[in-house]
Amino acid sequence: MRHIPHHRVLAIALLCVLAGCQPHSKSPAAPLEAPAPAVKTRAPYDISGMRVQTIGRTGFVYLATRTSMNDIAKPAGQMKTALGEAVSSGVLRPTGPMLFIYHDPSEDPAKPFDLEIGFPTDSENAPPGQFKFRRLTPFRCATVIYRGPMKDIGQAYDRLIPQIIAARHVPSDQTRENYLSWKGPDSPNNVVQIEVGIH
Repeated sequence: MRHIPHHRVLAIALLCVLAGCQPHSKSPAAPLEAPAPAVKTRAPYDISGMRVQTIGRTGFVYLATRTSMNDIAKPAGQMKTALGEAVSSGVLRPTGPMLFIYHDPSEDPAKPFDLEIGFPTDSENAPPGQFKFRRLTPFRCATVIYRGPMKDIGQAYDRLIPQIIAARHVPSDQTRENYLSWKGPDSPNNVVQIEVGIH
């Protein structure tokens, strides 16, 4: 499917854990042994089932750049720092959590796309400086809630994409990540709503 990236993170690591018994030979005289039980390892993240919803309109104060998945770390870090300073100083008063908006991202990690990072706000204007303001229109999307460290957030996309296909939804060219709770890149307590636009 075009326009739906399977991994949208600074670093993606797939968790592969296999546990069980290896077959081996015994002499006929050896006593029979029960196989050791398989060890179940809990994944360090949780992903909800898909939900289709419409996100309401809101004001949006943001910074914008053009980047690729390969190069996203530096500009995204700079944008988040500038936004955080604006919030701390009181220049920006958000009404909700930080929002990443990806415009027409590609599965090719080297292909550039437009990225906006910002906050919803009741304000009608951007604060002074490099910030921009626009109105976000209602956004119909397929969503999942991801809880866990950022290195595994690609797993949420890998689970959501097949559900979108199975439900016969047609994706739009916009995807959002709504950072409902942020504790740090390695924290298992991060909560992110993945929002893939659909027609």
